[in-house]
Amino acid sequence: MIKPRAATGSGANMIQQFRERYPMGSLLTDLLRVEEGIYIVRAQVVVNNTVLGSGMAGSNTVEEAEDAALKRALHHAGFGRPTSSLSLGMDSAAARVPYLPTPELANGHAQSSPASPAPESIGIPAKPSSPELPGLSEPAAYGDDLSDIIAQTDVEMQRIGWGRKEGQEFLERRFQKKSRHQLSDAELREFLRYLKQQPSRLSSEPRF
Repeated sequence: MIKPRAATGSGANMIQQFRERYPMGSLLTDLLRVEEGIYIVRAQVVVNNTVLGSGMAGSNTVEEAEDAALKRALHHAGFGRPTSSLSLGMDSAAARVPYLPTPELANGHAQSSPASPAPESIGIPAKPSSPELPGLSEPAAYGDDLSDIIAQTDVEMQRIGWGRKEGQEFLERRFQKKSRHQLSDAELREFLRYLKQQPSRLSSEPRF
């Protein structure tokens, strides 16, 4: 296990959000392996012995790999995403409710007032449905642990007969990167889509 260092940019902002929300939480990073000068790091977001999110990344330096893995893990845990405010819809609805003056008192008693009109007649809108706030419990469709996608690329590469050499040549030609762990989320998904479009051939085991 390696000790997380101070991140920069958006990663630092997500770490600050995490520290403010879970001051007793932990950010764990592990150097899994080194492949041809590429450091593969896994990061985990842990609160009360529960893993809220994890991520893997690779880079030419262990520091860069650690930063990228932490960002993916925090994003998977729900940090760094734009949130919807419940108060926006409620405030706008309240602003459209007309002001109803208090009936004047006569002889110490409130004057009788006509029956309150139905909500639709005074312009009160229907109660808006509360937008769902992205929380730690919801699945992160675009922040999933990339190891699952990498496993899918393994299967597809075996199906089309690609080995380590073919995979590295394609990554260098298309993305100018040597390892799948160096790819961004979008690049990794693009690579998977490309593999799925190729016809089946003899199988081999990709390791890069």
